[in-house]
Amino acid sequence: MPDGATVAGVMERPAESTVVAKITEPGVYDLSAEAYHRDPCDGPSLGSTGARILASDCPAAFRYKADNPEVKEEFEIGSATHLLVLEPDIFESRIGRVPFETYQKKDAQAARDEFRAAGRIPLNLRQMEQVEGMRASLAADPIARFAFQEVDIERSMFWRDPEFGFWCKTRPDAFPRNRRYLVDLKTSASSDPEDFRKSVANFGYHQQSHWYLDGVEQVTGDRPDRFAFVVVGKSAPYLVMTCYLDPDTIAWGGVLNRYARGLFRWCLDRNEWPSYKPDPVAPATAFTIGLPEWARRDLERRHQEGAFIPPQERIAA
Repeated sequence: MPDGATVAGVMERPAESTVVAKITEPGVYDLSAEAYHRDPCDGPSLGSTGARILASDCPAAFRYKADNPEVKEEFEIGSATHLLVLEPDIFESRIGRVPFETYQKKDAQAARDEFRAAGRIPLNLRQMEQVEGMRASLAADPIARFAFQEVDIERSMFWRDPEFGFWCKTRPDAFPRNRRYLVDLKTSASSDPEDFRKSVANFGYHQQSHWYLDGVEQVTGDRPDRFAFVVVGKSAPYLVMTCYLDPDTIAWGGVLNRYARGLFRWCLDRNEWPSYKPDPVAPATAFTIGLPEWARRDLERRHQEGAFIPPQERIAA
């Protein structure tokens, strides 16, 4: 990996050369985020986000989202925060400052859309204050500050899946040079540990952890000991929390990732991306659906308490 100057303990990205040829060899590459997401391999590849969609949704949803990437303000705030914290040297060149408090006025909306069309992240005055507030909280937190020191930032890693043969990819936020752990920066509505526990299940962060650890092992030969999430709240006072996932949780992520990789291979081989089915490899059939378990338990409890006895029977009793 190329060396660079250190800015506030963060590896400054050197000037990137134009990537012409397709990636044909596993390894660690210095690519821009745009080049990474353009799928630069000499064949189809699967990343952590795609694996999470395949495991939790259906192939048709995966295919549509891959072909139609979403633009959401919440994604843009997260990306802008990553840039300001992890790659401050390129922050100004990647964002567009919109000189309005909100996007209620047409001029503000036009400026926002113009920046997006140019491939830049629009930030109005309130959003800029929000991003700077998160950066300040992260810099003031002793664990977060340590986590982003002496690290390589946003290095793109590619390898062929040893079981299913297609390309896999990952792009860790921060890869410490001692190679002992990985760090992922999350902006979240809440950094409360109990809230983040739910986010792990809802957004597949256990899959992400296992995917990233696998990727580093595939391209370097060494598996980091841990995967850390540094979580910062998106509203004042921008509270910060750092956590590790326990080994059992990460192991479940591995189970889901293997299922996703197998399903991806199956879809590639047939060029079929089915919608919701009880079994993705079986003929289309209708689902049989019942109440969620929590609703069933609630009904049973209320029934035992006599809540559903008609009034006439209560009076007669």
